Amino acid sequence: MFKRLLPRETSFFDFFEQHSLLSIEVAKELNAIAVNPDELAGRASRIKEIEH
Repeated sequence: MFKRLLPRETSFFDFFEQHSLLSIEVAKELNAIAVNPDELAGRASRIKEIEH
């Protein structure tokens, strides 16, 4: 039963891993903003870069 829930294409897992790594990068940037709000503009710019 569980096997039917998994995607048939293996590329799904590659994309999922890439997305996870990008999410971690964004989380680090958000944490840096929380620690030092003066860096908001630069960090926000970096987050936009990561999103694209």
